[in-house]
Amino acid sequence: MLRIQHTLQNTRILATAGVLVIALFALPIVTNQPLPSDQETQTRSTDQPVPTRVSYQPGTVVLGVGERTCALAPASDQAALALGPDCEEVAARLSLPESGTIWLSLTLSDQPDLWLPLNLVAGDPAPPQLDQRGRYFGCTQASEQVCQVKVEIDAATYQVAIPLALDTE
Repeated sequence: MLRIQHTLQNTRILATAGVLVIALFALPIVTNQPLPSDQETQTRSTDQPVPTRVSYQPGTVVLGVGERTCALAPASDQAALALGPDCEEVAARLSLPESGTIWLSLTLSDQPDLWLPLNLVAGDPAPPQLDQRGRYFGCTQASEQVCQVKVEIDAATYQVAIPLALDTE
């Protein structure tokens, strides 16, 4: 009986020691390095600002270039969409390298995961490349000054015209 109590006591001591070791490893490591300030977390290592997420009205067609986005607005023809007034940052990125392709995306603000069906504009002398799933289209130097695509949204078709600049550097 005494031997059983001694064994139980040793087991309890070992279990307690094991729990303490696990607890010590679970504690965060403390260093003397300061936490990054809010300003530091807003910039990348290259000191470029982190793009902020913009909220758009539901149903807005959004053009994406890399990490930048802007809302497209109805053009003079209601069946056409063009760059909206908040597109300065995106417009600055719409330059084509001499031998490259710039890939753009179209999404709906309230349904960003929906793959929008894209089609070529009839008679376009330099049609863009289309990603077969939808959403993405690639404009090349052959597009010259405007890259055009048709997008279908809720059984309506809109023609999107994106102005391009040729990067001569």
